[in-house]
Amino acid sequence: MATRKSITKQKKEAMIDALRRSAGNITVACKNVGVSRDTHYRWLHDDDWYNDECSKVDEETGDMVEGELMKHIRNGNLTAIIFYCKTKLKDRGYVEKNEMDLGGDMTINVTDFE
Repeated sequence: MATRKSITKQKKEAMIDALRRSAGNITVACKNVGVSRDTHYRWLHDDDWYNDECSKVDEETGDMVEGELMKHIRNGNLTAIIFYCKTKLKDRGYVEKNEMDLGGDMTINVTDFE
């Protein structure tokens, strides 16, 4: 007889597989496994192994998407090329707007304006 712990482990493994098949789409994966989104997020928070496996799925999905983007770039797809330039080559000037890092102390002393 399966214990509750082993059933939960099986559900987690099924969720990881479902996430891979759905390219990381949480709603689709939860529906396919019969797990609520709340349960998925609770597992992410409470189970380091599950969190690590979900992170691996995210990385695999990112690699797959990036590979597809590169295929389009190799085929001369101008939109893909522009997207790549704007996201990966900002340091070379491929930006539409200037971005500013406003980190640091932003305190204003009101007495400076008197």
